[in-house]
Amino acid sequence: MTPERWSQVKGLLARALARPEHERDEYLRHACGSDDRLYFEVSKLIEGQHPGSSLIDPNPTTDPFQTQGDNRIGRVLKGRYRIKSRLGSGGGGGVYLAEDLNLMSRLVVVKFLHEHGRTEPGKLVKFLQEAEALARLDHPGIVAAFDADETPEGAHFLVMQYVDGRTLRAVIDDGPLELPRTASILRQLGSALEAAHKKGVIHRDLKPENIMLQKLGDGREIVKIIDFGVARVEASTVSTDTAVIGMAGTPSYMAPEHLSGKPVAASDIFSVAVVAFEMLTGKRPFTAKQPFTLRQQHKHGIPAWAVRKLRPETPVQAENAIREALHFNASDRPSSAQQFCDVVGLSLEDAAAPKPPVSRRKWAAVSLAGVGAFGAAAAALWYGTREVSPSGSKILAESSGALDPLEQGFRIRDDLQFSPLRNRERTGFDRLDLRSGEQGSFYKKLAMQDIRAADASGWKVSLKARPIIGGIWASADFRAINGPRFDVSFYREPDGRALALLCTQLIPTYEGPRYEMPDQGAAPHLLELVYDPATKTCQLFVDGRRQIAGYKGHRQQQAKDPVDAFFFGISVYRSDRAEAEVEMARFEIL
Repeated sequence: MTPERWSQVKGLLARALARPEHERDEYLRHACGSDDRLYFEVSKLIEGQHPGSSLIDPNPTTDPFQTQGDNRIGRVLKGRYRIKSRLGSGGGGGVYLAEDLNLMSRLVVVKFLHEHGRTEPGKLVKFLQEAEALARLDHPGIVAAFDADETPEGAHFLVMQYVDGRTLRAVIDDGPLELPRTASILRQLGSALEAAHKKGVIHRDLKPENIMLQKLGDGREIVKIIDFGVARVEASTVSTDTAVIGMAGTPSYMAPEHLSGKPVAASDIFSVAVVAFEMLTGKRPFTAKQPFTLRQQHKHGIPAWAVRKLRPETPVQAENAIREALHFNASDRPSSAQQFCDVVGLSLEDAAAPKPPVSRRKWAAVSLAGVGAFGAAAAALWYGTREVSPSGSKILAESSGALDPLEQGFRIRDDLQFSPLRNRERTGFDRLDLRSGEQGSFYKKLAMQDIRAADASGWKVSLKARPIIGGIWASADFRAINGPRFDVSFYREPDGRALALLCTQLIPTYEGPRYEMPDQGAAPHLLELVYDPATKTCQLFVDGRRQIAGYKGHRQQQAKDPVDAFFFGISVYRSDRAEAEVEMARFEIL
């Protein structure tokens, strides 16, 4: 620690100690803002303060965390764990390096509950719940617990796996990570968090400091999530009280509902998105120091291109996924940590992979439309699709939110009524309600040079929506070059099932490969049809996962459809009317 840094720490320490003990942590979090390392340094000093101790460091180059005369060093616990050295101090207790004498002196970590924690029921409960959480979890991406007990003097301790590696914080401090490395870390994090959430464990303090990276002998890098000291454990055997004790966690990584003391599994997903943003850019998306200002930043979210402005090679799909995972409302974020991390990871891997040569240029017209007997309201989540980097991506037509499509350059066809719908907070509008007694759609004409560019380099149609009755569909029409038409539909069957279909026949019935939505279309979903000019086929992605490949379209055209136009709309399907909620419809060149 440099003299300048120690002077800063010392000043903040003095001001914190001048406050009542119950106010110190909140004061520190506000004073340190986004500087989590400063908060860590000062809070550890506060934990080590005793009456009569001096705030003046006689040698500012000395590490203030070194503990001299620690009577635990050299002690053997349960005749098995020999304490070797002190590693540091966490919010709940001191952390030591030890060796397991029963297993060839294997290194382990021993965490002791602070002495004052024994008399504070909340501290003891959280310490015991950390042991319970780790005992529940058996996943290679989560640090393992080996033992838990207490000394004859009544000191509670927890024995955990020792991870020989670096924290993600130390890695990020060296600069933004490469795309493939970021992808690998995220996908491992998603798998570990998914396992924890399925076991009823919410970490509540996911940040780079609590993510360890370990290199294996074969060069692979594995991820370990550590420090479940403030985890929330559902159906705990230690305590039936799942209420939050204080504001557990680090504000700059905490979701809005977490700041309000009501964390849920989606709060961890929010934290992972902050970590993903930081790995890609070296910065955090939200930097406010005061909770009220931080909450306002959360409400506004991050703007489009926030990631790509700092890291231009980031694919659009990855940024869209991160933006949606940082949504203010927990219910509007992805419900699966693994799904979110896989979407971002796959997108980053694709962007980093060598690109095949571009085939000769053609032209294409796209249409998203509601066709007669086919219903579907494209259920969509939040992320994008397999997109290329922003340098090659160009949005040609888009209707988003509750904005009037007619004001965004679209025209209307057939029977279609629409009106804006409020968001879940009822503070504004974020989607459209489409209604029709038969069928109707919006369409937008495209420039010929853009159509040809789309066919040459590839294109994508995206639709984010929720069907209520009937269905919604999207199509890319290549009639001008005597090519096929590609239709993707999302519709609801009379029995309540919601299916996505790639149409291969319009008349007399709709046919084609289908994918059934696991939630029966209860939530919005994202359907993305991605065209590969090299194979002249499409792939269907549902909520970021590829579900159907090799789709070649069909040639049953509808003469009245405008050529070189992009459509989206609704139509009846075994129903007397059609209705859907639509959040976004887009056509872009890849």
